[in-house]
Amino acid sequence: TEDLYRWLSEKEGKVYRIENKLTPEAVEQMKPSFIISFNYRHLVSEEVLSLLPGRVINIHTSLLPYNRGSAPNFFSFLEDTPKGVTIHLMDTGLDTGDMLLQRSLKIDPQDTTGTLSDRLSVLGGACIVEALRAIEKGTAVLTPQNHSEATLVKKMRKEHALLDFSQSAEAIVNTVRAMNPAPVAYTYLHGKTLNVFEAHMYGGAIEGAEEDFAAGTVARADKTGIYVRTGTCLVVLDHIQVEGGKRMRAADFVNGRKICAGDVLGGVRV
Repeated sequence: TEDLYRWLSEKEGKVYRIENKLTPEAVEQMKPSFIISFNYRHLVSEEVLSLLPGRVINIHTSLLPYNRGSAPNFFSFLEDTPKGVTIHLMDTGLDTGDMLLQRSLKIDPQDTTGTLSDRLSVLGGACIVEALRAIEKGTAVLTPQNHSEATLVKKMRKEHALLDFSQSAEAIVNTVRAMNPAPVAYTYLHGKTLNVFEAHMYGGAIEGAEEDFAAGTVARADKTGIYVRTGTCLVVLDHIQVEGGKRMRAADFVNGRKICAGDVLGGVRV
């Protein structure tokens, strides 16, 4: 990030970028003062850690010990866990090292995984600079993680993006937010995939719509959106993409008369 590179430029040193697995030989060759990890897909070996004790630092985009592992932002929406950044020393475990600092981030109702990741990257850049300055000044304080409270993010699978309309409207909206921009939340309409990019909850009543409609039933479809019954209140689909088509406002999809009240979302592909 800009904050980190600005700080590093002040030191007039070299910056190396490693995307493949970091080896002891590479560390011996570079002789770095610090190793800073962000979105790194490998565990750092004990041998590498021993070459720079207390100087291998990770930027993790969750408030540890919650959501250890890669891609924590997906599950911060799905499981409503705290959002923020943790700067911690790396050890041989998965995001288990002592923490240098944490900063929380308040998310907006319109945030998605995409926008949240961008904001967390900016916050992470500011946090790593703050942590490095504290180390430099000798004021850094290490805080052990409470391992009894730790959670581990699952591997993201296609089925995580499948909408289950028997869930609460809030859970469905959070799934849509979590899967935007990829892999994108989806359901089925008339046996064809229907991707859902944006949705919101609707707590009002709809005249003529039966309260005992099964979950997934379209209660209303007009220029304001597609209203779908869930396990709680209605959810409104705002931006969608039908299989083989382009992304569009739900209102435009309705205008094409491809969906109407009484249709049922869900089921399987035919």
